[in-house]
Amino acid sequence: MSHAYNQNAYDVIVVGGGIVGASAAYHLAHDGAKTLLIDRHDVGRATDAGAGILAPEMNRRDPEAWFNFAVEAVGYYPELAAALAEEDAGETSYARCGMLLVAASPDEQAAYADAERHILARQTARQTPAPADLHPVTAGKARDLFPALGEVYGALYYRHAARVDGRLLGQALLRAAHQRGLHVLAGGVERLAIAGHQVAGVVAGGDTLLAATTIIAGGAWSAAFGDQLGVRIPVEPQRGQIAHLQLEDAST
Repeated sequence: MSHAYNQNAYDVIVVGGGIVGASAAYHLAHDGAKTLLIDRHDVGRATDAGAGILAPEMNRRDPEAWFNFAVEAVGYYPELAAALAEEDAGETSYARCGMLLVAASPDEQAAYADAERHILARQTARQTPAPADLHPVTAGKARDLFPALGEVYGALYYRHAARVDGRLLGQALLRAAHQRGLHVLAGGVERLAIAGHQVAGVVAGGDTLLAATTIIAGGAWSAAFGDQLGVRIPVEPQRGQIAHLQLEDAST
């Protein structure tokens, strides 16, 4: 039997504490909304496993709607990082570092050439980024930018590409949100609480927690809520590998 807590109803409940959920919680708390974040810290979520590459201008696969959204989102990072710094939220890891797209072997040349044509044609149509910021480079220049490269059969460089460690940014968002009154519940959500054909909150740990709005930010685990609502949430897990390297001072 579940228990409803009407007297403690939230303005918003956010399900999932990855970078998307943390960002939603931060902005809601920042604007004064009474917000509850519920997170069970699943191993393998995209925030922990993603490479954190912020360079939609170098993307050549996803549809135009995704591209336009991504460009606007990436453009917001400097403002967000500055706001979190002012709130003394800790390291966000956001930094502009540049990006190379490289054909490193002969069998990669055809795919690289297609990608280069697509990226440069979009650059010409949009008249941004400036040619000085996004352009092909010689093999020698590519190796100057990244000395670990061997043979180079084609290279494209974007100077304003950035990167972020989702784990660090997520933690900074949550620290800032906590300072503004965010409530956090560690655990999972069994199901959505539905009343009168509307989502009224969630059931977590056997308790019904009510809210005017519920945000599902569970990533690859969100599909179960879609099943409950009779809709398909098109988010699926992807297998990948990432290595985090730490350079040591040769003088020590």
